[in-house]
Amino acid sequence: MSKRVLISVFEKDNIVEFASELVKLGWEIISTGGTYKILKESGLNVIEVDEVTNFKEILNGRVKTLHPFIHAGILYKRNEQSHVETVDNLGISSIDMVVNNLYPFEKVLNSENKTHEDLIENIDIGGPSMIRAAAKNYNDVSIVVDPKDYSEIIRRLKEDKLDKDFRLYLSCKAFNYTAYYDALISSYFNDLLNIDFPEKLTMTYKKVNEVYADNKETVEEYKEYVPMLKTALELSKKIRANRETRGAIDFDKPESKVVVDENGEVLDIVLRERGISERLIEDFMLSANEVIGEHFYWMQVPFIYRIHEEPKMEKLRQFFDIAASLGYRTKGKIEEIEPYMLANMLRKFKGEVVETMLSTILLRTMNQARYSINNIGHFALATKYYTHFTSPIRRYPDLLVHRMIRTYLFNGDVSDQTIDNFITRLPDLAESSSEYEKRAVDCEREVDRMKKCEYMLKYQEQTFRGIVSSVTNFGVFITLERSNIEGLVHIKAMNDDYYTYDQKNMLLIGRRKKKVYRLGDEVIVKVANVDLENQEIDFKTTMFHKEPPLVD
Repeated sequence: MSKRVLISVFEKDNIVEFASELVKLGWEIISTGGTYKILKESGLNVIEVDEVTNFKEILNGRVKTLHPFIHAGILYKRNEQSHVETVDNLGISSIDMVVNNLYPFEKVLNSENKTHEDLIENIDIGGPSMIRAAAKNYNDVSIVVDPKDYSEIIRRLKEDKLDKDFRLYLSCKAFNYTAYYDALISSYFNDLLNIDFPEKLTMTYKKVNEVYADNKETVEEYKEYVPMLKTALELSKKIRANRETRGAIDFDKPESKVVVDENGEVLDIVLRERGISERLIEDFMLSANEVIGEHFYWMQVPFIYRIHEEPKMEKLRQFFDIAASLGYRTKGKIEEIEPYMLANMLRKFKGEVVETMLSTILLRTMNQARYSINNIGHFALATKYYTHFTSPIRRYPDLLVHRMIRTYLFNGDVSDQTIDNFITRLPDLAESSSEYEKRAVDCEREVDRMKKCEYMLKYQEQTFRGIVSSVTNFGVFITLERSNIEGLVHIKAMNDDYYTYDQKNMLLIGRRKKKVYRLGDEVIVKVANVDLENQEIDFKTTMFHKEPPLVD
């Protein structure tokens, strides 16, 4: 028996192509309204909803899919005998996939000439009902609300991998989608009636970023809190400026996020987005950590600090050699290095392709920060006093600091017995916290590499845009633009020439053609091999985005 999909979308980009692929795979299509018309006109065999329900849409389209033959077809449990018998007796056919996106309430809300009546008519009823039904029954039904998922769904259907885990991921995405939709409607009515709800305000990073972007609707929605948010932003800017003035190094490089299902299968790898609100929170957290660290330093009581030692000279020289090859000349002696010198260098390359690469290389030259009872300051942050205090749920040292705050300040206990107890215990706690942090970081990196390899398995022999992120005597490392995935073009695979390695300037130079690979070169690569066991991805170059300069 053919699988059935119900397609009813407002945003119709790529829907014909998606539906065509489903038909090729043997799926029957049910549709309604404008979607039905478009699919029918494209030459696809489409069943109209009223052919399923035997009930014509009424009330100018307000009631189309709200019918037991639709919702029972979506909601019945395929492995529960009573459900199967019920739908069989009633002649209800299964609906195995729902593809739906909703009336554009947000778009109308943000339009200039909207009316209340316009907004009311753009509150979708049947759509959210179908989405929630399909999402609830993800054991048996796929719910698709994001056109970006069309290609992945087709791929999985072809490979017989549209499994329960991926359907759960789609379900989660669908519930988030309807939650956001409902929140927009709720906020509109609250504003219309001047109702303060909820009593406690919870704002998302997205909403705060919209306020800072002067989004008219969001500013109006949170107008009571806008002055506070603007004050917070001004304070954040001053904190950041002070930190830059003293020479703190900002390792602001993009990080990738691995999206997995409940069984750990990789669904996607995307770059984390950091807006103004995320940076603001970071500024406040750093300041809080500095204040706490300094306060207890001057109390002269046993305490745990977050320290960061100066980098080793040998690594610094290598780094400055690389920077020099890119046109940056260091002022002053490397032996007398100060954080501001490194911070100024990164700012010099701000916005350039090599900025992220240099930031990564500089980070690798640094000693790892650690916990200690001896306060020697934090080199990268250019501060004399620093601790970890702001995340007691996530980090154990922060919890220890909270316990010491309670003991020293709230309980007023600075007795000899308490001091001696902390003096005895804190060194081991600081050392073990540093060691376990290192293990956790190593584990995180290993899992990250593993999941990226798993993800790239399905893209073998496909091409991607990338940036040369490192150059070695055995090849060049390429970081993919969209995902921050890194792989190696081994020198053995660079068979267009014989390449020699310039270690000082971090270059690979072709002996005959004089073509050079250097940091920041934009290249197009093909996935040559993925080694899961060793967690390695091999690329081969196909061409440069822009032809690189030759070496004289």
